[in-house]
Amino acid sequence: MLLAVGCSSPDVVDTPPPLQTADQREADYKRNLRADRTWAEQERLLGNVKGAFEQSRGADASGPTVNPGR
Repeated sequence: MLLAVGCSSPDVVDTPPPLQTADQREADYKRNLRADRTWAEQERLLGNVKGAFEQSRGADASGPTVNPGR
């Protein structure tokens, strides 16, 4: 009897927190900025990381497209 009652209860689903907007993420980055780093330097570093992991326009899964004529 107890087993049947336990199985019939509704499942509790945790909802994920809402996603942050770009402005909220930037404000968070600025709040957590290291004391020895300027915001301009932080933006440059973030750009470098983003560029390293993004696929460039002239690339596919096998790597960047190289123009041998140049």
